[in-house]
Amino acid sequence: MWFANIFEIACLVFLILGLILSFLIDSLFFKAIIILIFGMIVSTMYEYKKGLNFPYYFIIMGFLLGYLIATESGHRLFIFFLFIMGVFFGQVAKKLIKKYVDIPK
Repeated sequence: MWFANIFEIACLVFLILGLILSFLIDSLFFKAIIILIFGMIVSTMYEYKKGLNFPYYFIIMGFLLGYLIATESGHRLFIFFLFIMGVFFGQVAKKLIKKYVDIPK
């Protein structure tokens, strides 16, 4: 059954999604903004899930790899660095929000 390989299929879908998204956007500025936001989303998802399983990393790497493949060769390291910075900024923002904003449960 194809349900046994659902994360591999999801990785392929996200890889194709990353390719298409990166091909559609010509501006490096908008590519950088999107990957920065994606890094922050990954960071928030990590906090929400209290640590991610390997299949989630597989899906995230699928999108990131697809996005990097379609990016111009001179900008790949810059885009990857922005993804790492997005993850870092997401962690910092989450800690600042927890520290300074009182959220009722």
